[in-house]
Formats: sequence, structure tokens, C-alpha cells
Amino acid sequence: MSNLPPPPFNSNPDSEGKFWTRFWRVWLREIVVRINERLTDILGTTNEITVVDNGDSTRTVSLPDAIKLDGATASRLLATDSGKLTTSVADLTTFIAGVANETDVTDDGSGGVIVGIVDPLIVAKGGTGVASLADHALVAGSGTGPVTALAVAGNGEIPIGSVGADPVPNAIDGTTNQVNVTNGAGAITLSTPQDIHREASPTFLGLNIVCYENDVVCYENGVVFY
Repeated sequence: MSNLPPPPFNSNPDSEGKFWTRFWRVWLREIVVRINERLTDILGTTNEITVVDNGDSTRTVSLPDAIKLDGATASRLLATDSGKLTTSVADLTTFIAGVANETDVTDDGSGGVIVGIVDPLIVAKGGTGVASLADHALVAGSGTGPVTALAVAGNGEIPIGSVGADPVPNAIDGTTNQVNVTNGAGAITLSTPQDIHREASPTFLGLNIVCYENDVVCYENGVVFY
């Protein structure tokens, strides 16, 4: 170091002490200068190490705000593998599972998951057990099994029960000359062949009436007796 002071030419203790004091000051100053000169050669690495010159002969070394992980997959969560190394999670269903007969969990292929109800939802979990039903069809229970869709009913048809079997949609039958049945869209109309209320004047081809002594009304030979 060229700036170091020359050694003393006598053995005077005071002179020798002053020499060494000056020596160490100059020597340390030279060391600092040389270190600062070397610091100008310290460079960072993009996306890895950042080196900032503070302007006062010091440097700040830090990690970048965002760290790039080579080998990682974009838009994926990170986890540690068996070797405790960071790796991208290829399928989140590894960590998120559904519940049998209740919820489905599937990977969406872009770092997320899709959670939904199983299709079809079984009867024991409040569903029907079938994926689809015929339009306008009524259904019948089958215990814990899937419901049974009945045949689609026509105008005026209603489910008619049968012991040990599913109901069958059918129309109500009338009786000839006694009860007429007229079926419509969402309606069933029952009627008699003619009016038979008290004020009506029905017409009969023949009529036989047996009169008993205690009857309230008795009709005989065209005369009504009360």
C-alpha cells in the first residue's frame, strides 16, 4: 500500500506510538477503499439476486420482489414432494376429495377444481337416483332404489293403483245409460244421460216403482203420494 507512512528512524517510544497509530488508520482506510473498488464488480442476477449501489460506498444485496421458479407450471399451486423440494401441483383433487354419493370434485385443467353434486344423486341422499325423467311423467317410489317414471298420462287420466305394482295412468270408465265420463285437458266431467234433479222432467221408456207403506215418497199410476 503506497500511502503507508515510513517507519520511525529512532526508538523514541512517543514517536513509535504515533507511527503505529497513523499506520493503522491509513491501513484501514486503504482496505475500505480497495473493498469499495471491488464492490463495483459485484453484480446481481436477473430474477435471482438484486445488488443496489447506495451511493455511500455500500451495496444492498437482496432477493427480487418476485421470484421465478424454473420448472414450475404457471397458475398452479406449489407443494413439496417426497424430497421436500418445491413442485407444482398437477391435480388439486390430490388434496381435495368429494364425498361418495354426495359431491364430485374434478380438476378443471387450469389449476382449479370443480365441485358439484353427484349425478344422479341417490335416493338415500335426497335425490331421485336417475339422471333424467320423461317430460310430464309422474313418478313412483322404489324404496332406496331409483324412482320409477310412470307412463305419461293423457287427458283425464289419473294413476290407478294396483296391489304390489306401480300405479298405471288410466281414465275413469262410465256406465252406459247411467254415468257419462268426459275427459279434458286437466279435467274429468261426470254426468247422467239426462237431468234427474227434483225440478227436472226426465223421460223414461218404462218405470217400475214398488211402494211400501212407510216410504216417504210413493209414485203410483201417475200420482205422487207423500
